[in-house]
Amino acid sequence: MARYNTVLPTSTISSNAGGPISAPSVGLFTEFTGSTSAVTIPDPTVYYGQTQSYYNATAGSVVLTSPNGTFKGPGSSGSSTQTLATGGTITLASDGANYVVISDNGGPVVASTLTASATVTLSPGSGGVTISPSSGLTISPTGSVGTINNTSVGVTIPAAGNFTTIGATSPGSGSFTTLSANSTTTLSPSNANVTISPSGTGAVTMAPNSAGSINNMSIGVTTQAAGSFTTLASSGLTTFTNGTQGSSATAGQAVLFTGGVGIGGTLYTVGLVETSSIAFKENINPITGALDAILNLTGVTYDRKDNKKHEAGLIAEHVYKYAPDLVALDEKGKPYGIHYTKISAYLIECIKTLQSEIDELKGKKVVAQKTTAKKTKGSK
Repeated sequence: MARYNTVLPTSTISSNAGGPISAPSVGLFTEFTGSTSAVTIPDPTVYYGQTQSYYNATAGSVVLTSPNGTFKGPGSSGSSTQTLATGGTITLASDGANYVVISDNGGPVVASTLTASATVTLSPGSGGVTISPSSGLTISPTGSVGTINNTSVGVTIPAAGNFTTIGATSPGSGSFTTLSANSTTTLSPSNANVTISPSGTGAVTMAPNSAGSINNMSIGVTTQAAGSFTTLASSGLTTFTNGTQGSSATAGQAVLFTGGVGIGGTLYTVGLVETSSIAFKENINPITGALDAILNLTGVTYDRKDNKKHEAGLIAEHVYKYAPDLVALDEKGKPYGIHYTKISAYLIECIKTLQSEIDELKGKKVVAQKTTAKKTKGSK
């Protein structure tokens, strides 16, 4: 199938009902559009030794009628009429009496060079426009704006989701390696996830004091979702505030930690409350042997290896021998820490034991005094 390259002037004929067309200039390319079905072309005697080209851009066939002579040559009808199929192109040369078909049934004209001073529209109305090679499209100058497949290209911002296919295939994942923006950048569609890769530290940077969300998790100056922060760094005072009160057991708490809390430095607090209601306890038994246990403990001074501070206290392994209830064990069951606040329970029982012994000694002393008095009175 022949194809034609041309940059010649072009005329367009639409909705012609068979009447003659005006004599075009030599070599003019004429396009039939709209509802054109039949036309009478100029007399071949006017164009001796010259050519004419016609292109059928309508949805049906167009019948060409010559006012003199016939259509001759390969692919010709041999009569005064010649049918041009839709999408076809025919080039005719005049021998002074007839039209000679040089080539017929060629496809739509493909311009190898297109120069325009105004808007250029690429059609047909049905089907696409193929630009070959696929890298052969340049919009110049670089600051210009245009559209491809209803997608704005150039300096304007394309509508959401417009860049689905450019060229022969869809672009692969990760096509945009760098995204630069001077204002708000919206990643859409809103009904799908947006993956930012790599996901490591530094992949996403938000402006200071800004707020937003990633994967439905608030980030920035707004309230964070549960578990959002694994590390909280602060160069100043950090305040945790809870605007609501909890149950009677947690009333007044600004922050509630459901698990253990490790503090690497000194804990400063206005008050310390340990839950101790009988509602939290079972298997309640009195402490026995408290005095013996306490008397076996040895207070020591030492320097900590972690912070180099000099302190006074007890050794957990030693306390575990005499009062294991006062010692915290690690995951391997080895002594790790001491419940210093619980020592008060042992000290209470120690005081009671000592007081009992004091009372017993006082009683023996009274009895002895009475016995001595009786002996003294009897001797008189």
